[in-house]
Amino acid sequence: MNPAIFPALLRSVIASLVLVANTAHGHAISYQAGSAEAISVEFSFPHGAGPVDQPFTIHRAGEESAFQTGRTDALGRMSFLPDRPGEWQVRLTTSDGHGVAFTIAVDEAGSIAAVHGPAPGRFTLILAGIGYLFGIAGAWILFRRRGER
Repeated sequence: MNPAIFPALLRSVIASLVLVANTAHGHAISYQAGSAEAISVEFSFPHGAGPVDQPFTIHRAGEESAFQTGRTDALGRMSFLPDRPGEWQVRLTTSDGHGVAFTIAVDEAGSIAAVHGPAPGRFTLILAGIGYLFGIAGAWILFRRRGER
């Protein structure tokens, strides 16, 4: 073999490998960064902290399969970009059993038209008040019995 041919052969092999490597993206994932007006929800507990890394689901009204599932971020927030106007059901359930479910109505412009959630009714509030009174009375009775001993 002529030694002068070896560098030319090596260059053509390297060029071929580079071309093949550039076209072999069978496992590649493309991405495109951009900005859009998304619906954002910030969850919080009564003491102010947000439910961090907790699962949520979003469904189109009337559909069983989830449009989006995910976990809240480090500040207890989530966001989604609806693909059409209508009612969107949001559900968050924490690992300790707390949760919330509500509906967001999205208009033609992709903005929030209304938010509908379960509000405690008058009967629920009355029962809660009675429960608090019984709890205070029970604590008072225990405190007095303890003092009698």
